[in-house]
Amino acid sequence: MQFSDNSEKLPLKTIAPALLAVHAICCCISFVIVLQLYGYLHLFTWSSSRIYEAALLSLAIAPFAIAMIFAKFSFGYLLSFYLYTVALGYFWLTPFSQLDYDHRFPVISVIASTAAFLAPMLFLKWPIKTKPASSIRSLRWLIAAIIVAALAIIATGFLYNFKLIWLSDIYQFRDELKFPPPSNTPWESRWEPCCHLPLHAALR
Repeated sequence: MQFSDNSEKLPLKTIAPALLAVHAICCCISFVIVLQLYGYLHLFTWSSSRIYEAALLSLAIAPFAIAMIFAKFSFGYLLSFYLYTVALGYFWLTPFSQLDYDHRFPVISVIASTAAFLAPMLFLKWPIKTKPASSIRSLRWLIAAIIVAALAIIATGFLYNFKLIWLSDIYQFRDELKFPPPSNTPWESRWEPCCHLPLHAALR
């Protein structure tokens, strides 16, 4: 006996908006829980009065969600979805931040970098072209150069700013960091908050 299946499958463009909306809501709820659980780090301050500000700021990535609705699924789509989630978390957590710096430039930087990444990853298709394989000798030289560079970076890290502290005290010692003369430039302190974006996302 055969049963006829008359059910129609919903197109992906119909399901995607609902899935992205549920994903955004679940992320925002998890952010609220994180703010309350990790308040001892003194990075964020939970306040119910700032929820509306966080929600309005999170709307800045709505165009990215719309773009993901019309894009075809691919490996670039997975990477774009991850970056979209990181940007959503940064926008939501920014109004609760205790870090004393101007958040406008990092927010603009996140929007610009996310747009620059999602546009080619979602909508451009590049043909895969085979390139001539490198010789074993050149690969060995490349690996050796990477190891030497890594050891030099580790040694420099031990000579400058090596101190064992608790995670909650990292920002108390940030102003005491000393770098070698080539990297100790005046503009570094100006752009330092922008460089802490990956750390903020990792501490969510």
